[in-house]
Amino acid sequence: MVINVPLYIDKNTMMPYGEDLSEYEDNEEMMKALKPGHIYMDTKSFGVSCCVIQVTFQAAGLKEAAYLFDNFVPLTPIMTALTAGSPIYRGLLSEFDSAWRPMSWSCDDRTRQERGIEPLTEGKVLVDKTGFDSIGRYISVDNQFYNDYDYRYDHRQYELLKAEGIDEIIAKYVAHLLLKDPLNLRKEKIDQDIFKDSGHIQAIFNSNGHSLKLKLPDEKSGWKVEFRTMEDQLTDFENAALVVFLILLNRAIITLKLNLLIPITKVDENFTSAQKRDAINKEKFHFRKDVQKEFANCELTNDIYTLMTLDEIMNGKDDFPGLIPLIHKYLDQFDYDASKRLQIMQYLKYISDKAADGPLCMVHMFVHECSITPYEHTDEVFLIQRLVTEIRSCEYLSSYLTERESIKEKLV
Repeated sequence: MVINVPLYIDKNTMMPYGEDLSEYEDNEEMMKALKPGHIYMDTKSFGVSCCVIQVTFQAAGLKEAAYLFDNFVPLTPIMTALTAGSPIYRGLLSEFDSAWRPMSWSCDDRTRQERGIEPLTEGKVLVDKTGFDSIGRYISVDNQFYNDYDYRYDHRQYELLKAEGIDEIIAKYVAHLLLKDPLNLRKEKIDQDIFKDSGHIQAIFNSNGHSLKLKLPDEKSGWKVEFRTMEDQLTDFENAALVVFLILLNRAIITLKLNLLIPITKVDENFTSAQKRDAINKEKFHFRKDVQKEFANCELTNDIYTLMTLDEIMNGKDDFPGLIPLIHKYLDQFDYDASKRLQIMQYLKYISDKAADGPLCMVHMFVHECSITPYEHTDEVFLIQRLVTEIRSCEYLSSYLTERESIKEKLV
């Protein structure tokens, strides 16, 4: 396992920066993998130990699940930037604020051939993305404008799925997952009645931790979509606001028949931007201009999307209404109890303010400030254990919010 995260460089960082790995007896491979100016990590636990919020939505059927899945695809990097909260790795500040890319790297189980390091032998396929990465294809549309990524899949499995009557687009999605064997399989689950138990295919699906998951039906529930790119926040209120926002956006997308799709390669570019330090304030993201135009009436040209800030995506600009005003448009169709609507308004106002005023309780800003402020006279980026413990226990949180107005005061 090789994970190299760019180091946050300050004026006193000794360059070229490199780690001394001489204390490790068998360090030859580590020395080969270590990049100058990077934080080196070598086990999966450095990525999967990061805390995230995963929200699963029940769909009425496969058609609705595919529609919701596709409309959520462009939102995955947007929510990555909005919730970024992991600037520290191995006690060092990094140039990444989000844990998404380190998590992806930590789950890279591809062989050297699959990664393109060695020539492919017969029967082997180049796999461009790890099992924990951004989605490579939409599943409700099949045109090349949106699906402009070189999507790899198992052609034999694809033909078998089609022969069994599976929709071609879904067949490609499943055949892509079937490129690799499952990572985990319990020995007591090896022998199954495939006509009664879906454990084998569930193992394949569960071995892929993409930014979105299409979850198979079981005996208790139908088709589902899991949103996976939000990071855990410091307070229950913040986490609740994020979940409520996604739930309401889910209903608005379906009810208002929204169309958020942009080319898949632009979604990948957005993930690159979302990973950068202070992306919420400094980066712009590709986003669709007219999300209320129906699929059938849309001319597919590069003019359908443009670069927007997170503030513009959430709150609107010019002719683009913004996601939060669209949620209010959806809510206006119902006669809600005033107290319930007020509670929803508080959550939505928090998301709106957070997008408009990035420093408002952004976890990465809080952690970064707690890390740097005590050492301003030295500009030191190394973090002592006491500081890490204080950040983890949120002992600074109340004073931090008092200095910048509390969240509740912002909402009134």
